[in-house]
Amino acid sequence: MGPEVANKLLLAGVNAQAISGKQSEVLFAEGIVGLGKVGRVMRVDVSSIDQLLEQRIVPVIAPIAVDVAGGTGLNINADLAAAAISGAYPDSTLIIMTDVAGIYRKWPDKSSLIARISAHELEQLKPIFADGMLPKVDATLEAIAAGAQSVRIIDGTDDGSFAAALEGSGGTLVYA
Repeated sequence: MGPEVANKLLLAGVNAQAISGKQSEVLFAEGIVGLGKVGRVMRVDVSSIDQLLEQRIVPVIAPIAVDVAGGTGLNINADLAAAAISGAYPDSTLIIMTDVAGIYRKWPDKSSLIARISAHELEQLKPIFADGMLPKVDATLEAIAAGAQSVRIIDGTDDGSFAAALEGSGGTLVYA
């Protein structure tokens, strides 16, 4: 998936490179008992990312981590990997793409879209979210807890949503 995304970015004129969180030693994780080769990020080393950014290359990072206990790599939930990396950049805003316009208080009521909410308020609302949105909410809260300034959840199927997010609008903004 990473090479495909990097290639699409290259075709759009963005200098991008696919890397692995394991081979580039960006993500370090411990295994989650009972889930086989699935892990939880324990540490992020952004030096490989910084080297690419200094060369004006956008890294597309596969969510595979170095297993801190040794052995082969561990698979990481992509949203949680992005949250951990975003948290390593204290003034960052993470953009999470999903298949809906943002976080809703009462899904599927489209009028219940939350435009802006604090991480504290979102934590209080967490019990109301269904399975589909819960991993996004967890990743959002983890990114902010790790140090990200904010997270914007947008509809990745809407062609204009990413551009709007880069301009600071659209979707749901969750702030520290």
